[in-house]
Order: sequence, then C-alpha cells, then structure tokens
Amino acid sequence: MTQVISEDRGHYTKFTEKGTGRLLGSVDRKDGKYHAFIGRVFPTLIGTRSSKDAAIAQAQKRIREMIPDAEFKWNVMQERIRYA
Repeated sequence: MTQVISEDRGHYTKFTEKGTGRLLGSVDRKDGKYHAFIGRVFPTLIGTRSSKDAAIAQAQKRIREMIPDAEFKWNVMQERIRYA
C-alpha cells in the first residue's frame, strides 16, 4: 500500500511505501510547473505538467508500472495547510 503525504518543505506531494517509508516518487512545484519524479536515491524526472492533478496522475501511473497492486491513500494527518 502506498500513502501520499503533502508537505510544505521539499516535496509538494510525496509517495511513500506504507510501513517502510521508502520514497517511491514525488511531485514538486517549481516556476509554476509541476515536476513528477520517480526513485529514491537518484530521483528521475519523468515529466513536467502545468496541472497538479496531471503530474500526480503521471507519477501514480509510473508507480503502478513498478508495483501493479499499489493503492494510493491520502494521509490527512500529515497534510499542512497554510494561511495567508
């Protein structure tokens, strides 16, 4: 099972393996674009999208290719909300 943790430092959205915490992929925002990465030790850029949802879907698709039975669940306890 894979959990998604939204953070305000480092990764915009991080995909980790539940239990081990092993990083599988992430989506980062830079210069108004969302960059999808796969890999833990040497993250590989797999694409850039203008839509957050499209970048997350791209990362999930690649993770499913590596782990066919992956399930994605939001870990709401880790979500951070910023107020202006």
